[in-house]
Amino acid sequence: MTLQDAHPPQPRRPSDRAPSGVRGSRAPGRPRDPRCDEAILDAALRELATAGFTRLSMEAVAASAGVGKATVYRRWPTKDALIADALDTLADDVEAVETGSLRDDLVAWLNALRRRNIQTLAGLIMPKLAAERSAHPELFAAYSQRVVEPTRRHAAELLRRAVASGELAADVDVDLVVDMLVGPVVYRQYMSGDREVSGTRIGRIVDVLLDGIRARDGAARGGAGDPPEGDRQDGDPGEDGPVTDGGAGEGGSGEDGPGEGGPRADGTVDGAGRAGVAYRVGGPYTVGGPYPVGGLYRVGDPYPVGGQSGAGLSSDNGRDAAGSSP
Repeated sequence: MTLQDAHPPQPRRPSDRAPSGVRGSRAPGRPRDPRCDEAILDAALRELATAGFTRLSMEAVAASAGVGKATVYRRWPTKDALIADALDTLADDVEAVETGSLRDDLVAWLNALRRRNIQTLAGLIMPKLAAERSAHPELFAAYSQRVVEPTRRHAAELLRRAVASGELAADVDVDLVVDMLVGPVVYRQYMSGDREVSGTRIGRIVDVLLDGIRARDGAARGGAGDPPEGDRQDGDPGEDGPVTDGGAGEGGSGEDGPGEGGPRADGTVDGAGRAGVAYRVGGPYTVGGPYPVGGLYRVGDPYPVGGQSGAGLSSDNGRDAAGSSP
């Protein structure tokens, strides 16, 4: 991409408006040719895109415009005034496309931005002004106002409408999303050394961002602090409480009778009971069920760990057995 191929900006300054730095009244004589003003302004932008502001000279501008140096100085006594007017002729060259699809609108907008950055004077000037921003912040501010902000406003409006319609989440940070759309394109074109960004990559950038900010219904999000149904692990409590393997848990019974660790009909406890397995809510042994605290099996009975009735447990039958034991 050369400067000769770059599309020149359309002058936006009225032909009857005096250039900056020039007094409103002038001595009688030959009328100023507005085409000369346009040629000088266009030459100034081309020099700015090539050399940057610091190295730009009024002599080079005059030579590029095909006029004498005095002609330039009569209109703009300083290069600051000249470049200020030249930047004022720039406009947002990004075409606004609205297809009715947020995704397609954003892809079209970002593709237009990509083309502007490499095919127009506005795009070629941007890295030069960005490099000199600390030394000449007023110039970059003027460029941003004329070129950058109108482009961003269009994308922001597309996003805000999508938020209002419910297509995007209500808490989307629109300004941040615009940054995230523009950032990868500008970085690859100006910083990475690969100055071209494919249309396929543009589509992927938009798709990745939209996937993260589209509105999702409450069922998809799940309740606060609750994992989605598909993320539950075995043994996690569900809506109906803990679920067992179909057998009885510790101290209970399954559908076919007492399971491991549950009380038997003779009042004994199977010592092979499994710990950590609970009953489903509403199961056979609820609070206040047949074995309350202080009931049939009491802590401190005469059978220690490994005794006749299991860990620290005994029964009245156990005491009789103990009395007859050697």
